[in-house]
Amino acid sequence: MNAESSVFKMLNCHPNPVCMLSANECYTIFQKSIDDYHLSDHVDTPIKNPHPAGSFEALLYHKNWIDTVQWHLEDII
Repeated sequence: MNAESSVFKMLNCHPNPVCMLSANECYTIFQKSIDDYHLSDHVDTPIKNPHPAGSFEALLYHKNWIDTVQWHLEDII
């Protein structure tokens, strides 16, 4: 099994257009993650991911949350 198929299996998703999101949908998820972080504005705030566990949307939200925390940690350092 290659890495790509492992990711799709982990997400319960198949590599087809049904699992694809538009750029606008991705942007909305990223912006929601940033906005949610700024509700507390603290790097130790637990993630409250609004998307179903294992979904591609949850993965994008989580990834962007980590990026946002990293940016703020760099500001602290």
